[in-house]
Amino acid sequence: MRWTLTISSAAALALCACASPKLEIREIGQTHRDLSDGTSDGRVALGLTQLAMGNVGLALETFRRAAREDPQSYRALQGLAECYLQLGKPALARRSLEQALALRPDVPELYRALAAAAQSEGKPEEAAALRREALTRTNPTVPLAPPPVPPVRSTEAAVIAVQDDTRSATVDPAPGSLPDKGPRLVRLSLGEVALMTKPGSPFGG
Repeated sequence: MRWTLTISSAAALALCACASPKLEIREIGQTHRDLSDGTSDGRVALGLTQLAMGNVGLALETFRRAAREDPQSYRALQGLAECYLQLGKPALARRSLEQALALRPDVPELYRALAAAAQSEGKPEEAAALRREALTRTNPTVPLAPPPVPPVRSTEAAVIAVQDDTRSATVDPAPGSLPDKGPRLVRLSLGEVALMTKPGSPFGG
């Protein structure tokens, strides 16, 4: 009786195993490798997926392989730079981004990434200039900001003000300094005006 129950239980387990879906255990790395098609672009896509999942180390190695397979892939170099930034290595990120910009100087994202590296290195002025360059590359109609104008020193401002006042000032002639040659009107009294045609004073001076 006991053997009969044991055989029946084994048969029931076998039937359940056949009816249930097949269980497959796969390596996580194998699942990631399936996302790549073996090309440099495929590895870049895989590296971006790994980076989004927080696997910075795996993404770094994937981007390295992509850059080795295609040295002209600026996206692989950009991915390397992003990994270095997340690992706190802005100098290595800068080197990768400079190589990428040598290949594609028209890509605004590379300037923004290089600005982030410069900011991490404690270079805010360079970072601001790179962000302006990225904006210009994105929209060519946006002009670059002019360089700052140095402030005028107080002594220079005083000299300029004096020169302006000198140029704009007019001197009224003093009484009696006008020439007395030629015809002229001379007031004799409140109600009398004389026309003088000769030099001299109308009062015989």
